[in-house]
Amino acid sequence: ALAQYNLGVLYEEEDQIENAEHYYRLAADQGHALAQYNLAMLFELDFETSMPHLEAAAAQGYAAALVYLGNLYLDSDVVEQDIERARHYFELAAKQGNIDGSVALEHITIGARGKDGSGGDQSGTSALSHGDDRDNENKNLYYQAHDEIMMLEKDDDLKVFLLQDLRRKQQTRAMTLLDVWNL
Repeated sequence: ALAQYNLGVLYEEEDQIENAEHYYRLAADQGHALAQYNLAMLFELDFETSMPHLEAAAAQGYAAALVYLGNLYLDSDVVEQDIERARHYFELAAKQGNIDGSVALEHITIGARGKDGSGGDQSGTSALSHGDDRDNENKNLYYQAHDEIMMLEKDDDLKVFLLQDLRRKQQTRAMTLLDVWNL
């Protein structure tokens, strides 16, 4: 499955999408989580095709898939908003040390405090950040980037480019880890 996944990555990098799909599908059918995720991302604009692959990768605990599903349930036109389901996916990703899952989980927690009237610390800190100024600065940068992406959401070409760039960075990280672990 790993060799088939790697071939899929190579073909995708060369914009040979049909070949990439073929090899991702072979690896995904064998339960390779990264291949399932990449296959889902090939079809991310076709929700019915991508969702089963995305869910399969998430079921194996692949953090990027968990965060992606969390974001879908948090704020998407594709599925009905379900904050608790989004929280569940973000929690699973955060438990693996995934920073995107942790930040999204904190964002939901801060939003829930403000909406339920329970007060609490409205300054943007929580148990996750322990008041660390650097952490608050990182969160502010994250929210600023998120807001900018939301403003650009109507530009489909740019959105596709940004999503592909993010996916390539995640693949590069995964390949580096595989090399380090000699897999």
